[in-house]
Amino acid sequence: LYTPGSIFKVITTVSALQNVPDIRSFTFTCTGEADVDGVKVTCPDVHGEMDFAECFTNSCNCAYAMIAQKVGKTNLQNTTNQFGFGKEFDFGNTHTKPSSFNVSGASAGDLAWAGVGQYSTLVNPYNMLTVAGAIANSGQAVLPFAVSSVVTPSGDIVEQTEVQTVEYVSPGIADEVAGMMRTNVTDKYGDEKFSGLSMCGKTGTAEVEDGKKPHSWFIGFSQNEKCPVAIVVIIENGG
Repeated sequence: LYTPGSIFKVITTVSALQNVPDIRSFTFTCTGEADVDGVKVTCPDVHGEMDFAECFTNSCNCAYAMIAQKVGKTNLQNTTNQFGFGKEFDFGNTHTKPSSFNVSGASAGDLAWAGVGQYSTLVNPYNMLTVAGAIANSGQAVLPFAVSSVVTPSGDIVEQTEVQTVEYVSPGIADEVAGMMRTNVTDKYGDEKFSGLSMCGKTGTAEVEDGKKPHSWFIGFSQNEKCPVAIVVIIENGG
């Protein structure tokens, strides 16, 4: 389990689209820091004035601290449950630890940091891979598996894995977030880094304990029909 950092903003964005009717008209002016009930939330950059989609592309912590307040604790908790938090998954002979999100006792400042993927939130990379896959697949997460089939030398199928899908989010919202993740790559990360893939993605820099470099994350998926894959990458203490 790892602190997710800004890859969690994908989930906060979905929750906002589901629960805040006027979120698409949300605007925010980032000065580099924001005060939420006495708790300081900081950004590495001063982003200036942004609309909702630009807050996501710029991965603005200050904006997402405010978006989390609009969403509220109950709604954000429900959305994480919707995305498989709290559940164990099987992958071959491996059993994943469940991702955890709990803001029941959180202050407004705690909720602000939870909305940007910090606070006490911990995620399993497998779980975050299914999140990326669900956004790619119009809301339907395809659960990864290790072996598709077992076949004898003569070609008889001894065992066939039944592909499982789980609906995480509605098609409309999934497709909207997919478009925002595509903009991240074209406008922020650089399409040339993913040549020919029509990549959609979200980076994350997850602050960990003092004295250690943050974890580096990327979740995303290719919209190229010849390469329909979702990916998750974490570099432990990658900076």
